Amino acid sequence: MTDTANNIYGFKDGANLTTEYLYDANGNMKTDANKNITAIQYNYLNLPTQVTINGQNILYVYDATGVKLRKTLNTTTTDYANGFI
Repeated sequence: MTDTANNIYGFKDGANLTTEYLYDANGNMKTDANKNITAIQYNYLNLPTQVTINGQNILYVYDATGVKLRKTLNTTTTDYANGFI
C-alpha cells in the first residue's frame, strides 16, 4: 500500500519487505513489521495475551468471558473493572 497523501496521519509504512505481516491459523496477526511488533500471543478466545513491540512486552489478562481485566507494560499496571480504569 502506498499512501500518497501529504498527511501526518494514516498508514505509516515502516518496513519495505515482501512479507510485512504474519497470521496464525485462526487469522490472528502474529507480527507487523511496520509497527515493529515481533510477536503476539493469543488465548483460547483469540484475544491477545502478550504483544512484543521493540523488545517490550505488553501483557493482557481477561476473565473467562473475554472481558479485559488488566494491562501491564513494564512496571505500569492498569486494572479494568466494569469498563472503568
